[in-house]
Amino acid sequence: MEFVSMTVLVTGGASGIGRAMVMQLVRENASVICADIDQTKGKALVEEGKASGSAIALSVARGAADPSEPALAARGQNLVKHQLKAALDITLQ
Repeated sequence: MEFVSMTVLVTGGASGIGRAMVMQLVRENASVICADIDQTKGKALVEEGKASGSAIALSVARGAADPSEPALAARGQNLVKHQLKAALDITLQ
């Protein structure tokens, strides 16, 4: 499937399965927003995308701490809501 002229949001996109999804989507010509808590890995992914001529934008969850912290899930939900609003003008309740 081609994703030409589409923007895709991938949460947890800086590593693991999320990263693999980001890379597959850019190979299929999508513009990708990578939402993650790891700024270092996220920036590396964006740079890798630039080197290959792909459009990858990064959004880092500010204040996200230890992944075992219960509040992290709420931060992730807020990040997704913010990115959907900013990128696609979609508001989730």
